[in-house]
Amino acid sequence: MPAHNHVELTGNLGAEPELRFTVAGTLVAKASLAVHHRYLTGERWLQRTDWFRLVAFGAVAELLATFAKGERVNIRGRLQASSYLDREGVKRTTVEVVVLQALLAPLPPKHDAMASSAPVAEDLPPTPAPPPVVLELSRDDLVAPKPRRRRVKAAA
Repeated sequence: MPAHNHVELTGNLGAEPELRFTVAGTLVAKASLAVHHRYLTGERWLQRTDWFRLVAFGAVAELLATFAKGERVNIRGRLQASSYLDREGVKRTTVEVVVLQALLAPLPPKHDAMASSAPVAEDLPPTPAPPPVVLELSRDDLVAPKPRRRRVKAAA
């Protein structure tokens, strides 16, 4: 079976995207995404929030840069792991989502699973969702990440 590395997340941006350029002049955007999950334990609804690091390059970075903190976005991409040595010389591994597509996502309907069923105004027409904004990223737009320099702890 062939390997498959694909992730799709819908959540809220945790901060304004941070922008920088590579040595080759490619735009890089980094951001964080909060994905909320509600679940029932006994008779109580709880919410868990998972945070994901995002990185985008080129045209997708330009698009990600137009999104603001708190906006609900849909991200499609792949997971990428990298390792580094921290200040104490301990090897750390991080995982981030390399964004290949990004679009604004409509807000979900507000509901409370524990609230009583309230009548819904059926005479109002539904609000149409805005058209999705999607940019595809080709392999030509990708720049390999610059290798991190490892700090070697001097022997005492």
